[in-house]
Amino acid sequence: RWLFTMLLFVTTMIMPTMMLAKSITPTKPNGEGTAEKPYQIGTAAELYWFAGLVNGTLEDGGEKNASANAILTTNITVNKGVLDAIKDRVSGNDFIEWIPVGSAKNAYTGTFDGKGYTISGLYFDHPDADYYVGLFGCIGANGKISNVGVLDSYFQFGAQGGGVCGVNHGELQNCSNSSTVIGTQIWAKIGGVCGMNYGTVRDCKNTGSVRGHEKIGGVCGYNENGGIIENCFNEGTFSETIKSVGGVCGENRGTIRSCYNTASVSGTGNYAEKVGGVCGEN
Repeated sequence: RWLFTMLLFVTTMIMPTMMLAKSITPTKPNGEGTAEKPYQIGTAAELYWFAGLVNGTLEDGGEKNASANAILTTNITVNKGVLDAIKDRVSGNDFIEWIPVGSAKNAYTGTFDGKGYTISGLYFDHPDADYYVGLFGCIGANGKISNVGVLDSYFQFGAQGGGVCGVNHGELQNCSNSSTVIGTQIWAKIGGVCGMNYGTVRDCKNTGSVRGHEKIGGVCGYNENGGIIENCFNEGTFSETIKSVGGVCGENRGTIRSCYNTASVSGTGNYAEKVGGVCGEN
């Protein structure tokens, strides 16, 4: 009897936690994904369905479409209260996990227009993850992301990452980040908006927290040869930095034009001289 009573007690304690576990059932939005009739995303369930379509991971076995076009029709919240007042992660919550849209082998090549709306509460916490992280993981040469803000979100990863995208080969325009972005590996490229840029980042801003070791920028961590960062600014914060740290761009091999930074920037160790208000290493 004693053993049965204890098992019943433990089961009673565990069951509510299991029942309260959060999940999202992807729901197909209105639209066809074409330029004329883009998917109209207005809920978290529809956002997850869109990510599954691009990544080819829909449970119903639907076809993969990395060039699907979409617009937001309202502000979307996936999780509430992911960050506290100083943009640290709030612990003890069962957050729904986010899987970035597009990857290195399957870059997003469509057009995603946020229409000025925001996406809040994205949560990705895999310190050893060796792939691209953000709202979008990888944007291809024909991809374009515009008019969207990422708020109250948490991204921790090993490789390249940013609040809006991990790696950009296309175009980011009028995008913003007010979230926490953390890269754990010494070789990671970390940016408030974009981790690594080969394309164009224009009219974007960061007011979030960026943390990592090197190649860290408020807007972009690493701007490759041919990459353009234009009319962007940073007001966000930096921490745990060592070298190649810049308010706008950590390391630049491309073009930075008409950009500014108002945040304090610092580095430590033997390479602390590779630190700049706009660019750490140019």
